[in-house]
Amino acid sequence: MDAFFFGYTMAILALCLISSVYQWVAFDATKRKPFAAAGLFFLTYFVELGVIFLDEFLHQNIAFPLDSYYAITYPLTRTLIACVLWGSLWAYVLLAVERFTLRRLAIPIALFFVAQGACLLFMPYGALRQFCYYTCRQVFCLFMALYGLSALRRAPTSQERQWLGRHRWLMWVLLAEVVLVCLEDALVILVLPPAKGLGITLYLSERNFCENAMVIVFAFFTGRIAWRELSFRMHSQPQAHRQSDPAPTSLPINPSPATGATTAARTAPTVQPAGDATFSAHVDELMPRFGADHDLTPREEEVLVLAGRTNQQIAEALVVSVGTVKTHVYNIVHKCDVGNRAELKTLFWPPRRHDAI
Repeated sequence: MDAFFFGYTMAILALCLISSVYQWVAFDATKRKPFAAAGLFFLTYFVELGVIFLDEFLHQNIAFPLDSYYAITYPLTRTLIACVLWGSLWAYVLLAVERFTLRRLAIPIALFFVAQGACLLFMPYGALRQFCYYTCRQVFCLFMALYGLSALRRAPTSQERQWLGRHRWLMWVLLAEVVLVCLEDALVILVLPPAKGLGITLYLSERNFCENAMVIVFAFFTGRIAWRELSFRMHSQPQAHRQSDPAPTSLPINPSPATGATTAARTAPTVQPAGDATFSAHVDELMPRFGADHDLTPREEEVLVLAGRTNQQIAEALVVSVGTVKTHVYNIVHKCDVGNRAELKTLFWPPRRHDAI
């Protein structure tokens, strides 16, 4: 059993460390704050598990006193680590639903710290004290999930709800985690009696497998998002260059040295053919929100997607006249308050004001 828990703990530690590094790399490449919040979450969870692992290592050959079974080891350190851990997840939720402010971030974290401190200072030693101390984490997670779902529901436009709805999975994961972790804590802390000679009971009292499962799921989803962003920027970052094949494709905006629709028609810059679903998926994901933010018509959105081509190529793709395309391009530039297509590209591609993944 010792070997199992050793291997299990090492696997979770490795996952957290790798996920943290991966998120920080994605943050460095994209400058999107949710990646930094996720990276801090995994790093802090690595530290928290490391403290537990270190304590078990230091006391592996020392008889465990039964009267300390419900004690919370390193209470101040564990409380501060928990504040950083769940505070970083709270920051991720706020960034995901675009409600991030320092005030919104700080107040729940402060209340969480006070709640855990009150459990340590004012509750008598025993199973109930330990249960309430750890349940504060689940109350915080429940608050995150409900706040996130409420923000999704109160989004003013359908485009906003569609954009923010990409993170609905996180809210449901948090809700499931709250229920499962509370049940596991109730079983381990309140139901199972302390047994000095049964090592598995001591291991269970320091771990929560449902919480570990939540971290694994979170690592999978955030890792997939980071991989998509990194692979996109590695292989499909828009770059201006000449291309002999004039066949129009649904590609995003590309910078041109020309300004305005007239000069744009004399050049034929295009983007690196992402040849790929990843590139198109990014355009499809960003376009509804971008169009709503700048009050673009559906036809203007189509022209915008094809703006890496000349006006003639766009006209052929949409079966309209070149004059119509010029008018649409002028309207797009005017509505987006930019001077040329290069600025339009910079405005379109993230990071933009929402800073959300």
